[in-house]
Amino acid sequence: MNYPQSMLTTISEHKLKFDKWWIYKIGSGVFTWLLFKFLFSTQSFVASVNCNDLALLILLVGLAVQGHLLNDWGDVGADRLTGKTNILSQLAKRYQFWIVAGVTLLNLSLAYSFFSLPIFALSIAQTILNILYSLPPTRIKERGIISILITGLQERALPYTLIIIYILDQSVSVWFTCCYITWAFVWECRNYIAGQLADEQNDKVSGVKSIVTIYGSEACYGWIRMLSFFEVAFFISWVTMFMLSNSSAIFFAPLIVLFSTMYLLLNRINNFSAVLNGLDYTYNHALLGAACTTSILLNSSQNYWLAAWLIIFPNKVLWAFTTTLFLHIKTALVRMYYIVRKPASLIVNYSIYYFRLYVLRWPESKSRGEDK
Repeated sequence: MNYPQSMLTTISEHKLKFDKWWIYKIGSGVFTWLLFKFLFSTQSFVASVNCNDLALLILLVGLAVQGHLLNDWGDVGADRLTGKTNILSQLAKRYQFWIVAGVTLLNLSLAYSFFSLPIFALSIAQTILNILYSLPPTRIKERGIISILITGLQERALPYTLIIIYILDQSVSVWFTCCYITWAFVWECRNYIAGQLADEQNDKVSGVKSIVTIYGSEACYGWIRMLSFFEVAFFISWVTMFMLSNSSAIFFAPLIVLFSTMYLLLNRINNFSAVLNGLDYTYNHALLGAACTTSILLNSSQNYWLAAWLIIFPNKVLWAFTTTLFLHIKTALVRMYYIVRKPASLIVNYSIYYFRLYVLRWPESKSRGEDK
């Protein structure tokens, strides 16, 4: 079943590849913000937004764009060989540098102006890791095992740590926080290996030394299986800790199960890879959907705006449910129309007839409309 994509995704997937990071990175970051700032709150369930929150969202988007541009910059030559879309390859080298430098300076200026020193330091660390990962002479993405670890850090662990430091809620358990960040780190490591397997043929053509070309696809599949068990264990651990420590879990946990189960029903799961796809859907969509819905249920008069996140970060299950619901409503209204049309017509016609006959004192034939 098809469902509407985010406007940003539809417009930009062939340029800035929003579909590769909008929901995957920013949507998950928004969930982390909701989880630590509001769902763990013991004082108020009003999910209000201030200027610094918006600045944080812009910073996360900027860091994601920076990482994407740096990766494309380092892959210009390889992508030309394989015919992959690369926005920077369409520009002269001098423009490539200034675009990447401009985005980097904007990010660091934003971090320095709006946030604390630790967040500024993390933004610098994220920038350095992006450069070391993508560009020569280091180009960590071609350095074997270390590329997996650095990817887990720069794509998940550091951004989530940045969000959590921004919130700094002392009521959140250190064990919960560590478990959450570790889960995100392992998830990204597993996803990175899967992405490298998907790019195996292109990497062979372009001569890129990916972990697949270095260690072989069989070893990489083995790593995915091993990491997936740790990933699920940490995921269950932080969800369980959240359920045991917070009253909002009465809505949150069942909603995760509901959205994930509906996804599994909409998509046949018949192998290990498909199971992992179901996990990725849960992480990228069901968690954010459950968080937004929970906040709305906890304070529907103040948190209604969170429904917009479910449109900005489209959820396949929610779109399918909404589409089906509207379809059933439309069918019911059409049936109701045909049921009431005849008696309503009779009531109207007889009302006009008796009004003419007894109020206006028209003759019988004229009251029936026979006498023109």
